[in-house]
Amino acid sequence: ELWNLVRQNSLSRRTFNPMTAWTWSSGAATENKIVYADANIVASHCYTVLGWDYRCGKKYIILRNPWGSTEASVQTLDSTWFAYDISWWRPIDLTVLDGTFGIEASAFKTYYAGLGVVK
Repeated sequence: ELWNLVRQNSLSRRTFNPMTAWTWSSGAATENKIVYADANIVASHCYTVLGWDYRCGKKYIILRNPWGSTEASVQTLDSTWFAYDISWWRPIDLTVLDGTFGIEASAFKTYYAGLGVVK
């Protein structure tokens, strides 16, 4: 459902309806008692959902931390993501530390509490 929701609100891999994703208040609040610091993800925080990608049989959700730093380090996409931006394909280098990263949908489900969209 998560994957379909992001794709239904995207065009050419980029979201067209504003979307956010948020994390649990702490790792202790999660079902598996995860440790956010181990994944370099901020607890009790909100991220912008920029879009999606599909590489080598893996589904990725593209996120941006509004702080411009602190990117996930677990199950991430380490390459350039291309999203259509009005009239051209914008390349975004996900290896640069700027707060933008791609995380596998399965890891997203582990670390994030929810995802919302505005229509």
